[in-house]
Amino acid sequence: MNNKFNYDKLFIFICLVSLPFQIFFIPSKTLYFSLIITFSIISYLLLVYHKRNIYGVTGLAIISIPSLAFFTYTVFIGIPSIFIAHEYVLNVDVYIYSIASFYFIYPAGLMMGYLIKPIKNADINKLYNAKFYVSYIEPYVFVFFKILLVVCISGVFLYLFRVDKIPLIEMLKNPGDLSAAWTLREEALKTLDITFIERYFFHWLRSLIFPIIISLGGFFMITRNTLKYKMLFIALFITGVLYNSLTLEKSPAAAIFLAMMAFYFLYKNKISLKFILISTFLIFFIPVLIFVLIHFGRPDIVKVIWITLLRRIFLIPAEALYQYFRIFPEIHPFLLGRSTNITSWLFAEGTFPINNYVAAVWWGVIKTTGSANALYLGYYWADYGILGVIISTFIVGFTIHLVYWKLVDSTEYKKDLNFVAITCYLTPIFTFVFFSSNYTTIFFTRGLFLIIVYLNLISNKKVIKWLEENIKIS
Repeated sequence: MNNKFNYDKLFIFICLVSLPFQIFFIPSKTLYFSLIITFSIISYLLLVYHKRNIYGVTGLAIISIPSLAFFTYTVFIGIPSIFIAHEYVLNVDVYIYSIASFYFIYPAGLMMGYLIKPIKNADINKLYNAKFYVSYIEPYVFVFFKILLVVCISGVFLYLFRVDKIPLIEMLKNPGDLSAAWTLREEALKTLDITFIERYFFHWLRSLIFPIIISLGGFFMITRNTLKYKMLFIALFITGVLYNSLTLEKSPAAAIFLAMMAFYFLYKNKISLKFILISTFLIFFIPVLIFVLIHFGRPDIVKVIWITLLRRIFLIPAEALYQYFRIFPEIHPFLLGRSTNITSWLFAEGTFPINNYVAAVWWGVIKTTGSANALYLGYYWADYGILGVIISTFIVGFTIHLVYWKLVDSTEYKKDLNFVAITCYLTPIFTFVFFSSNYTTIFFTRGLFLIIVYLNLISNKKVIKWLEENIKIS
């Protein structure tokens, strides 16, 4: 992508051109909601137009995290919500209004963050067409890289020791057993009898550590250009994909491929139709393979996989979100903070199992271990109603700006190994994870707070001085 091309203007033009098609082809029941979403998207692009290199579609040319969050939200929540509104009746209006409010409140949060910690266009433009940069801190990060290698190897062996049956291997032995696949997947991590610390560690290993260490391995492979680092990168990549595939969950393995596509994009500074097609194939290769193992033997397997995959990606996230608006407060009163461990300790009843409860009501199953994971809006609506929607969206915009500011500021607006590795980690976080998780899950379960701590450490002069005095680099 070329930063000289105005992608935001193109996106606005596409939205405007779509209006007559919506008027003529979308049923009257849904047209009103469709127009609300369309004009809300246009409004967002106009609100951030002068900072489009940071917040707009144009920011995707450097994988700007604020831009990525907006784009992910639009593709997986905003546009699909129109189709969901056509299928349901109860609380559809507040559902659409809440989704549309993102396009006004999110940029307000971004701008508030900008007022406190500004990112100048002149500085951010340095990242466009920039080459990988070997910074003074690389030798110290390399020491950290070695530590992560030990952590990865230890983590993989610990998981293999703690789990009784590995779902991927069991399905390779008995393909087509759908009920067994469901049970094995639940027992692989969600209901696995492990400690609180181990559970977080296993989540961090697949969501944080593997994407980071593979990206660092790729950076060293390119900058040091020796066979040793090429072999190390390949070994790390294969290990990461296999580990993230063990539980039969589709997104963790796809996240590794997506992180590597981000790495390649940052390295090449360009995108092509060939790149898009190959990237799409690789990202969905493991999920499709898992679907094949689960539905093996069905005569209509191709149709089932095609429909299931498309629905799972483009409709289920928005539909899962709708269920929260349908259930609260019509079926269950607002939770007033019981949906998250952060505030549920204030209540005698403790944390409300919201994901499981919504899944049970949605699927009509009294007892299930399943979860209806949704975008953060669902959880804050379930807790506080429209006030939760407004405040949480503002906080999301505010914190995303601050995280991205800290990333570009601590790396001095250069594509050094920290910028590349952390951007590759954040790419799947603000795509697959963002549209199907509470925001607190991103910070804690997916390890974003650890990245914030790390960025503050590497930008602290006292820490750098300590490293220089205590770690001798030969």
